[in-house]
Amino acid sequence: MDEKYLNGTKEERIDRIKAIACRGGEKEDFNSLDVTRLRAIYNTFRVMNKTTEKTMEVAYECLR
Repeated sequence: MDEKYLNGTKEERIDRIKAIACRGGEKEDFNSLDVTRLRAIYNTFRVMNKTTEKTMEVAYECLR
């Protein structure tokens, strides 16, 4: 799993996460994202991570 958002200084990580949220919300400025949209982006991110984890588990099982 690509977790580049976890690398770098604290400020760099925050900026990277904000940029991802802006891209998902189709906004230029993080502060222009409304709370409802930000929640939806966050929940989508969590679902995608869970799906990726499950996919990796199945793939490893298939390779055994």
